[in-house]
Amino acid sequence: MSENKEPWEMSCLEKIVAEASDQFIDFGIKSVSMDDVARALAISKKTLYLYVKNKENLLSLIANSLSSIFDDQLSSCCNQMDNTPKERLKYLGDYILLFTQENYQFLEQLKKRYPVIWEELYRRQRMTIENILDPLYYQMTSDHSLKEEIDSSTLRYVFTNACQLKGYEGMKKEDWVFHRNLTNALIDGLFHQ
Repeated sequence: MSENKEPWEMSCLEKIVAEASDQFIDFGIKSVSMDDVARALAISKKTLYLYVKNKENLLSLIANSLSSIFDDQLSSCCNQMDNTPKERLKYLGDYILLFTQENYQFLEQLKKRYPVIWEELYRRQRMTIENILDPLYYQMTSDHSLKEEIDSSTLRYVFTNACQLKGYEGMKKEDWVFHRNLTNALIDGLFHQ
């Protein structure tokens, strides 16, 4: 979950968010207390509360960090001009599945225990996806590579529903391959052969 910054490059708040993210993702929201986060950071709980108000505030910061990572990863790879629109759509589908699988336990618990934070994270994911899909859609309709019956709402539906929690926790390698192949086949079906 943590970004690729060296520890000395990170601010105290970034260190707290990175460590807490790892704790919550590895052990679950319910299982990790603020004492656990402080202990993992080798700081006092009092010091921790200088940076975050409470557990909910910390979870909101983690959700924002996850959303930023999601946005950065998709935007950087999907906006490469040397990839075809179909390749960008396949990357988008792969990344949504991978992101959900890697963060499933955290996302599922966040949705159940802190639905307002989860809804904001989900809203931001949808916006990121739509911001990538909209220009791709116009490119694909102008070059007539998409089937005529595929409109922008169909394209959005395919990808924004992939963001929803579908039970990817503990997926076996063959399950992952199945979902990836299914997504790729679905994308292939959007295009003229």
